[in-house]
Amino acid sequence: MNAKDRKRAFKKCNNSKTSYATYYDAAEALRRIRQKSNAPKKPVRAYKCECGKYHLTSMPIADANTIKKKVDERVKKREERFINRETEYWKKRFKIRD
Repeated sequence: MNAKDRKRAFKKCNNSKTSYATYYDAAEALRRIRQKSNAPKKPVRAYKCECGKYHLTSMPIADANTIKKKVDERVKKREERFINRETEYWKKRFKIRD
C-alpha cells in the first residue's frame, strides 16, 4: 500500500470512527492494536459499515447479533402499529365496517 492509499484508508467515517478501505487493512490494524495496546478494552473484530468501509469494534459478534435481533423486533412492532393505525384511519374515513 502506497502513502496515498494509506492516507485514504484512514479517513474518518461520518460516525467519526477510523475507517479502512478493505477488510485486509482493518484486520492488519486489529492485529497491530491487539499486539501493542495495553488498553483494557481492545477491538476483537472488523465489520463492514453502511458507508462501505470497515471499522473495528470491541463488541463480540454474539452481542452484535443479539442487539440486531432486538432492534429488528422493535422495528417490526413499530411497522405493525403503523399499519394498524393507517387501517383504522382509512376504515373510519371511508366508513368501512368489519
